[in-house]
Amino acid sequence: MADSTPSRSCAGCDACCTVMAVRELPKAAGEPCRHLLGGARGCAIWGDHPASCQTFHCLWRHGEAPERLFPPDCGFLLAAGERDRWPVGVQVVSLPGRRLAWNTPENRATFTALAADWNCVVTITGEDGRATHAFSPRGRVYSRTLHPEVFPDGGAVVAAPRSDYRTD
Repeated sequence: MADSTPSRSCAGCDACCTVMAVRELPKAAGEPCRHLLGGARGCAIWGDHPASCQTFHCLWRHGEAPERLFPPDCGFLLAAGERDRWPVGVQVVSLPGRRLAWNTPENRATFTALAADWNCVVTITGEDGRATHAFSPRGRVYSRTLHPEVFPDGGAVVAAPRSDYRTD
């Protein structure tokens, strides 16, 4: 994983302020934050924004996702979970109205490579905040429909088999 210092500007993007839940506000996933200025102008309480916003890790902003995956252009954002714990989880979260934007051969190849490089599971998160698909480090792709055992509690968590991870 790269350094946690952002290498790209959020200018023109406020996807995280809509798609992610913020427990401190409270704000549900998929609803625009009440502090969002609109027009991709950012946050009205930046600097005093909640801890969950401060620790949010957008892979595009940190230069860990290809340039072509700028969220407003591609239709989803890539977010890393707790990066100091193994395994790190990476979520693919669709922007409103673009539920299937992630599902292209090029994007699938990117998620497969990311899972392998980081030895993590990349999950596709549905509108209900539950995982629908998972890309494993060993190249397996699971769907909640075909592999419900990998998605306990209807996708509230993802439990890829231990054999899907490298031991190094």
